Amino acid sequence: MNTISWEKDANGCSAIAKQSKDRKFISPTASASLVKGLMHEVINISASFSENDVIVFSRVAGISAMDEKSAAFYGLYVSSGIADGPNYCIRRCSWSRGFGFIEDVLKGFSAQTMFFDFNALPFELREIVERVDSSSKDEYQIFSQPASDGRFIGKHICYFVADDLKDLSCTYSGKSSSNPSVEKLFDELGIVFDSISVEGAILPVVDSFRISYAFQHVAEVLTHE
Repeated sequence: MNTISWEKDANGCSAIAKQSKDRKFISPTASASLVKGLMHEVINISASFSENDVIVFSRVAGISAMDEKSAAFYGLYVSSGIADGPNYCIRRCSWSRGFGFIEDVLKGFSAQTMFFDFNALPFELREIVERVDSSSKDEYQIFSQPASDGRFIGKHICYFVADDLKDLSCTYSGKSSSNPSVEKLFDELGIVFDSISVEGAILPVVDSFRISYAFQHVAEVLTHE
């Protein structure tokens, strides 16, 4: 059984996937593209929380901020259907930027997923999750002005927001563009992740944690016949 070493749940257990069959040298641009795919192109996350059930979580919103030295990402995912167990999960990724062989690039990448029950959250965290999950996609249009928060001015911002009807995905440079709603999203998802990591996430059944990528480059890197 192969595992994805950088994808872990709250208990530190790795997700499962096929691994690359060969070593490839990739440029800084290709390295950043690969990592962006690893962050953003998760189409669903699944895990079991009892012997007879699997819960699948789909995309709600995600945002990454990348500069010349590092990158960070937060993503929120909601369960499909009605099942006992967690109804949301939140994922955090980080990367110490570098390039070389793919294996070396991935050594600087890490990700962790926390599963949780919305109804068990404190009121202030429920407000954040509910607002993110029900937000109008029109809130996330980009303005042609420098980022309102100085922390984002030197970074490339990439984000997605999704619902049953549509999926909005955009990228902008904090030097020339901004969106206060997007920048607020990064901070709020960080608050939720940090709070759940302290208060305790719902742990999946061992070896049941799965990640599915849509990004073709990721599939080429991780899988083989």
